[in-house]
Amino acid sequence: MKKNSLWIILTFACIAIVALYFILLPEKYAVTPAIKGDITGVVKESATICGQESRKYYALVSAPIESFDLKEGDRVEEGDILLQYDLSDLEYARCEATINREQSEAACAGAIQKSDENLKRYEEAKEQDLLYGVLYATVREEEQALLEQQHAEDVNRQCAVDGINKKIAQKNEEILDKSQELDKTLDKVEKYRAMEEEVPQRVKKKKKDLTNDLNDLNDELLDLQTEAAGVYHTMLSPEANEKINDDTNNMEDIKRQWEQAIERKQNYEASFMNEEEKESLEKQAEAAKESEAWAIRELEKGTGGVKAEFDGVVTSCNVKKDAFVQEGTELFTIESTGEVKAKVEVSRFDIGSIECGQEALVQVADGSYKGYVTYISSRAVTDDSDKSRIEVEVTVDEPDSHLILGVDADVTIYTQRSYDAVLIPADAYYTDDDGSYCYLLAGGKIEKRYFEPGIVNDEYVECKAGIESGEQLITDAVTDSMTGKRAAALEVH
Repeated sequence: MKKNSLWIILTFACIAIVALYFILLPEKYAVTPAIKGDITGVVKESATICGQESRKYYALVSAPIESFDLKEGDRVEEGDILLQYDLSDLEYARCEATINREQSEAACAGAIQKSDENLKRYEEAKEQDLLYGVLYATVREEEQALLEQQHAEDVNRQCAVDGINKKIAQKNEEILDKSQELDKTLDKVEKYRAMEEEVPQRVKKKKKDLTNDLNDLNDELLDLQTEAAGVYHTMLSPEANEKINDDTNNMEDIKRQWEQAIERKQNYEASFMNEEEKESLEKQAEAAKESEAWAIRELEKGTGGVKAEFDGVVTSCNVKKDAFVQEGTELFTIESTGEVKAKVEVSRFDIGSIECGQEALVQVADGSYKGYVTYISSRAVTDDSDKSRIEVEVTVDEPDSHLILGVDADVTIYTQRSYDAVLIPADAYYTDDDGSYCYLLAGGKIEKRYFEPGIVNDEYVECKAGIESGEQLITDAVTDSMTGKRAAALEVH
């Protein structure tokens, strides 16, 4: 009985010793030492293949489309005629504009020439107006002077005639008196004869004297009458009368020509243009010339149609054959295939390591293409998960026909490089709000240690400070609760 109890005690003691051994045995973890080496940072993202250049083509003229057979997805080559216009309306407009220009220039030149001719005639008529006015005044002045001279002579002659007529009247009175006295004397002579008496000598003498006086008076009266008649006959000489007639005829002729010159001047004055009117006509001709030049330019723009400016693919079509398009209408869009890029959206964490000129690898299906970063947007966008993303463009070095525009691709951007750096396995790399850290096996215990990270890629993380080469890094899953516990490296067979 005592012997059995002893065996039982021994058995439990062995079990306790074995259990204690396993309890005190440290847990083993997979570890990898930090090493020295070179590292290249990478950023991997999905991308979309696009043409390096996208060109929207717009209608250069307003015209019907004569030929166009493109559709989305069609490939075009540089220099291909993609669309041609029906130019019949533009050709007609050009011809009409040319005719209008020619007519306008001819009308302008003709009107200005006629205006200049009328201006010349107006100046001539104006000079004639002045000339005939001077001639008329001169002849009228000569005639007036002659008439004034003649009037003065007429006044003098009239005065002489008046004096002679006065003398004639006196002589007539004297003759009347003498005749009456003679009649009385003759009556006396008849009485003496009737009485048969001898006529007294004094009576005879008186009769004789009266008869002689009366004869003398009659002779004087005849002389005065003759003198008076001579005075009136010499009032207007033939020369003076001819001069006055000539002057009158000349004045009538001059006045007629003067009136005609005035009429011509008035007519021509209203039929020539001033400088403003000429300038207005010239502007009309210039406007017609500009209209013709515009019509020619429109025709030239439409001639030859629309050509592809580079190799590419049609990505949109907005018109059809026979459609009428207004100038400026969007026709279609072509993206280049000769120069191709991959559009990538990277996170705010990666954008700081990306720079233009960095090498990249673009993978589409089974093909891989080298490239380099050529553009980094200065503005972030929000993706479907409401996170900020920044657009980056990678230009493909040697694109080929297998690259289809619009297809998805995987892009790897090679960022910074570091040489002979301390490298930590990516499986041992953790981050939290306090920074970057890893778990190490140090002194047979688990230690959590923060460090300054550098370049990060799929395999390694660069350690700039905090971990030395050769230190053992735990790559198995570890939590903070395990910190300080005994541990050992898992042997790898």
